[in-house]
Amino acid sequence: MNKTLVLATGNKHKLREFQEMLEPIGYKVLTMKDIGISVDPEENGTTYGENAYIKCKAVAELCSYPVISDDSGIELLGLGRFPGIYSSRFVIEECEGSYENAFVVINERLKGGKDRGAEYHCSICYLENKDAEPVIFDGVCAGYMLDIPNGHGGFGYDPMFHCYENDKDFGVCSEDEKNAVSHRKKALEKFLEYLKTRG
Repeated sequence: MNKTLVLATGNKHKLREFQEMLEPIGYKVLTMKDIGISVDPEENGTTYGENAYIKCKAVAELCSYPVISDDSGIELLGLGRFPGIYSSRFVIEECEGSYENAFVVINERLKGGKDRGAEYHCSICYLENKDAEPVIFDGVCAGYMLDIPNGHGGFGYDPMFHCYENDKDFGVCSEDEKNAVSHRKKALEKFLEYLKTRG
């Protein structure tokens, strides 16, 4: 089995998280840049898994390595799990690209005693080759939205999110503290179990 994988992302934080989980079991994780690929397909799926597959497939069409990709978002329980797969688009289109603005909008919409529960969701897609059936692995990190953002760490919605599992605000967590309980880590753990069954 090929133990070199291509990660369909340009995000350095994601790359580190994947490498930390996969390299200890003998896998090498390459980026698109490492193999000279640049592709940015339209993510028009209706689920995280579909969007992850769109990215995976686009890269797999251009290389001979197995490919992994992920898609993620935050779901606010009091807003019917909005923004979900539109987490990035919501910030760009409705909040002028500002997560600070997004928090103001979210706080306004959560008025009236609405549930402040929140869940980060992640789906990882694995394609052995461009013609293979996609395999999807899901992870969830549960918590709630803070009344006031705390810290400037992490990415995106993190300063607004308190995690139940480690009882910490993601905006003041170290990267290692966050990665230990993240939605991506949980999806990655399932992916690792899958890889182990394949030798």
